[in-house]
Amino acid sequence: DYLYNPVGTLLAGIAAPQYGTYTDRSSDLLGYSRLVELQRQILVNKTPRQDAAQLLAGSSAALFDPHTNQAMGWNAKTGEIFFAARSQNYRDQFGERVRVTVARD
Repeated sequence: DYLYNPVGTLLAGIAAPQYGTYTDRSSDLLGYSRLVELQRQILVNKTPRQDAAQLLAGSSAALFDPHTNQAMGWNAKTGEIFFAARSQNYRDQFGERVRVTVARD
């Protein structure tokens, strides 16, 4: 290949797509959309903060953490629903945990 198309071979090696990070980013995006849906459910149902962990544990598997297939995490002290970010993009934006806050007591 190099003798046939040296410039193209060189450029292909430099500009190789990074598919490895794509799956982590897409899974983090899916997880974030699930967090927002869970946040909406808590607010619409007027779920008290002390009952949120139970709601998360009993939620549909379609709303679980996309990386672990377990219920999303809950921090009762801060009122945050969360999961651990895998992609660098989300870690840069949110830190180690992607989270949304439920502002209901």
